Amino acid sequence: MEKLQVYFDFACPYCWRAHGLLERILPEYPHIVPEWHPCEAHPRPERYGKHSDLCARVFLWAQATGAIPDGLAEKLFTLCLRSRTDTESPAELAKALAAFFPDVAVRNLLVGSAYAQEVADNNTAVWDTIEADAVPTYVWGGRILIAAENVGVTEGMLRAFFSR
Repeated sequence: MEKLQVYFDFACPYCWRAHGLLERILPEYPHIVPEWHPCEAHPRPERYGKHSDLCARVFLWAQATGAIPDGLAEKLFTLCLRSRTDTESPAELAKALAAFFPDVAVRNLLVGSAYAQEVADNNTAVWDTIEADAVPTYVWGGRILIAAENVGVTEGMLRAFFSR
């Protein structure tokens, strides 16, 4: 199995679209296994819409358990991009995710700093190490695919990336 590193932001509409495309075409490439790296396109303290670091921390926590619940990523994208839920509030985010996890578990996770360093590390990896200028960004087989700013990636771009 070959790992595909996927850097994405739950508050990025281009990442949401690309996530759906990737999930749809990945079954055609059974040798590729995604390794999800949620990050922030506009990390704190920068202000640019909703921050998604708490959503990223919940996702990393779920990933660390070895089983990301079906629909979790879609829910986190929806909360950041289409909902009035305050995704910067641990209590509100926990309540919004009650269908996936006991809200007390999410609240306890978010009140502390669990997985905050991992989000910061993902930010450093995509913006400083890879030097991407947009997300989503993909790293696979020594190659990098960086989304076009304000465009994202297309299915054709992903297929061409996997075909080389």
